[in-house]
Amino acid sequence: MKRNYDLFIANGIVLTNLLFVAVPILNQWLQWLQVLSGLIIALALSGYIVLAAILPSIGRTWYEHLLLSIGLSIVFDIAGGLLLNETSWGLQSATWSLFFAVIIIVFSIIAAVQRHRSNLSTIDLVSFHPFP
Repeated sequence: MKRNYDLFIANGIVLTNLLFVAVPILNQWLQWLQVLSGLIIALALSGYIVLAAILPSIGRTWYEHLLLSIGLSIVFDIAGGLLLNETSWGLQSATWSLFFAVIIIVFSIIAAVQRHRSNLSTIDLVSFHPFP
């Protein structure tokens, strides 16, 4: 069994965000948690999961991984905004949550399959050295 803890945590955050959108009473009580999970998803998590799926290489430092994740997240934010604006549903919290959920779940599956094929684990992906 490979250590795909990061993928499980990412999917848990996305499913929590979808739960808050689907159940309005939870949104009234814990709106700060929906905002926090939405910011994490929009600013870092979507890029992190896509990066894990398309570039599962060894030797990337933690700051390179962080910068690439944030950059990819911004790309998905812009593309999602343009795409969702053209739909009849528009830019609502439910459409954003569903958009990011589809991206993160699909790319998590791709990343898990690639890790299984190449025998990479979470620990092998990013080396944590503070200074080069």
